[in-house]
Formats: sequence, C-alpha cells, structure tokens
Amino acid sequence: MIRVLVVDDERQIRRALLLNLRARGYEIVEAATGEAAIRLAASEHPDLVLLDLGLPGMTGLDVAGVITLRFLPLIGERLSGGDDKQQERRSAEQWPPEFP
Repeated sequence: MIRVLVVDDERQIRRALLLNLRARGYEIVEAATGEAAIRLAASEHPDLVLLDLGLPGMTGLDVAGVITLRFLPLIGERLSGGDDKQQERRSAEQWPPEFP
C-alpha cells in the first residue's frame, strides 16, 4: 500500500485529503506542523508527501528542503488561500525548491 504524508495546518483540509485518499486505497499519515512532518517523514517513510507551502512557523518551503534532501517525492499545495499574499508570492517564486 502506498503511504502518503499529508501536511497542512488546517484540520479541515487534512481531513478532506485523508478521506479522499483513504477511499482510493492509500495509507495516510498526517501532520499539522513542519516539525511534525519532518519527524514523521523520518519515522514513517512515506512514499509521497502532500505539503502545504503556507505553513505557519517553519514554512512549507523549509520543510521541503529537509524532506527533499531525503529523496522523497513531494507535492507542494496551497489550498487554504490564506490572507498572507506576501508569503503566497514567496512560495510561488521559490517553488520548486532548488538544492545542490
């Protein structure tokens, strides 16, 4: 079974993704913060990460840098829209992240 790590600070979005992905046969691991996502990526070894780029605190871009260095497939998403247009612009300019 394919294991997906869903990372979003909004519970409703995590729940919607969880229900949809489970209905399609995926195993789901979920995190609400960037720090939790990094811990779960290391311990649960997901096959794919769905990552909110607009996380508060440790941003999705910061998380992507750590997780991608471990060679995990990663999909960045910005579903909530949020009010922080500056953060949204930075996310768009910096995605996909470039690593040495």
